[in-house]
Amino acid sequence: IAKLFLCILIDMLGSANEAIPIVGEVVDVVYAPIAALLLRQLFSGSNVVLLLEFLEEILPFTDILPLATICWVVESFFADGRLAQTLRIGEFANGSPPVDTVAESTSRDYANVERKGNGDIVDAEIERTMLQLKSKEKDG
Repeated sequence: IAKLFLCILIDMLGSANEAIPIVGEVVDVVYAPIAALLLRQLFSGSNVVLLLEFLEEILPFTDILPLATICWVVESFFADGRLAQTLRIGEFANGSPPVDTVAESTSRDYANVERKGNGDIVDAEIERTMLQLKSKEKDG
């Protein structure tokens, strides 16, 4: 819950800069890198989050977007989803995909490997298994 509080605080401070026209945008020049580095630390060194937060704070009229809180929600409730993968947070924080994703990509890569053999029983069994996997991917 402390992480959520920090995320909300970061978002509120970023939005508060907009209260004073012109001055708020100048303050954003100082606040943008600080907020971006804080979020990077909070979300396991994600450079994607760092870049998005920096751009959100530095670009005019984007401060209203609660990026830190959105990242917390994604990490807390959708840690294994595509958005977490894109943001490099949750189960994808260290750049490694979850075990299920590794298994799926390995079977897909294996199915695309060109095999050369003499038509023995092992090659036939491998071919049959690969066709079954392809059929399941199409159906699923």
